[in-house]
Amino acid sequence: MRFEAFSQNLEDVLLWRVLRDVGAGFYIDVGAAHPVQDSVSLGFYRQGWRGFHVEPLPEMAAALRAARPGDRVFEAALSTRPGTVTFHRIDGTSGLSTGRADVAAAHSAAGHASETLTVPALSLAEVLDAAPGEVHWLKIDVEGMEQEVLESWGSSPVRPWVVAIETTVHSEAAVTENEVERQLGALGYRAMQFDGLNRFFLHQDHADRAGRFGLAANVFDDFIWYGGGASVALSRLAARATGLASLAQMALTGRLPEEAAPAGAPRTEAEIRTAYRLVLGREPESLAAMQPHFAQPDFWSLVRTFATSAEFDVIGQQARDLAALLDFRSPSEIARTQAAD
Repeated sequence: MRFEAFSQNLEDVLLWRVLRDVGAGFYIDVGAAHPVQDSVSLGFYRQGWRGFHVEPLPEMAAALRAARPGDRVFEAALSTRPGTVTFHRIDGTSGLSTGRADVAAAHSAAGHASETLTVPALSLAEVLDAAPGEVHWLKIDVEGMEQEVLESWGSSPVRPWVVAIETTVHSEAAVTENEVERQLGALGYRAMQFDGLNRFFLHQDHADRAGRFGLAANVFDDFIWYGGGASVALSRLAARATGLASLAQMALTGRLPEEAAPAGAPRTEAEIRTAYRLVLGREPESLAAMQPHFAQPDFWSLVRTFATSAEFDVIGQQARDLAALLDFRSPSEIARTQAAD
């Protein structure tokens, strides 16, 4: 099975290159956010890996629980201070949400909506120590809280093989980067690669994997990318498939706009091709495949023929599969569904 990447910056592809021979490994995703969009862990989950997610926003935590059977979700922010912390939700449930008031203020000044909420606090040590065995990668994306999260590692003896940490936060990038490298260096890690957004660190016990770093994600990593901002490619494909399904339903219930189609039977190759594209989303295989359709009484009868075909059944299943994978419901809708159940 080719690796399916869903991350924002292809960081999951680099992690897969370094760890693909592990088998069914274990991850910890701090600042996990949405279970699909920009997810670093989903590609691994679909390869049989399991792990922990740390996510303070209630809607996102609910979405993760619904979408990831077998994983554990810690609905909390990581901190050196036990109890609760003030968390700033930016633009609803975006990946910009942060526990730092100054970072939230900068987002507000840039025009982003911001609100505060109180969330439980845990230390990174508590999460690491709950792991059932080896942790193969740890990802940290906490919008300016990287140093505090690493400080909360404390005395835990757990050492994930690879740590990927987003160190690019406004104009603080260089300061954050240097401090993070010092903190992780003291824990036995060496900086291996920077992808423009994240820094990757390898623990000294796994130095034999150092040669797998150095190159950006590329064609030789043999992956399919569904990421980039908001899983754009997958969203478009699913929207197209579900759109075709809606069109078929219109055809079967007679609600098609008759004036939009040629009157009378399809007489030209162009009209047949249009009907193929409209319902099946592709060109016909050959002119011979089109011949039986010239006998249809009118254009929409031809559309209805396609809408009841076995081939369209396949498209309908693709639509359902894609919609389930992306989960078009908002996290708040998922939370309401869970509460109702």
